[in-house]
Amino acid sequence: SAPARPPFAPAVKDAALFRARAYIDGAWCEADGGQRFDVDNPADGSLVGSVPDMSTTETRRATDAARVSARPVIAG
Repeated sequence: SAPARPPFAPAVKDAALFRARAYIDGAWCEADGGQRFDVDNPADGSLVGSVPDMSTTETRRATDAARVSARPVIAG
């Protein structure tokens, strides 16, 4: 199920654009273990939302996917 929208989400003009997941290899993902961490507004300390707390495994998946997708550009 999708995570709850943070308090500011209704202020977004198109709420469908709001994402609280990571985009890895063409899919919006949660952390494999389900961990998340809060993101605070640095201006006033209020909670903005929470995002997946990705591990080395998810990070490697993301960088591998980026490398593969960039190959045609890098190869020239």
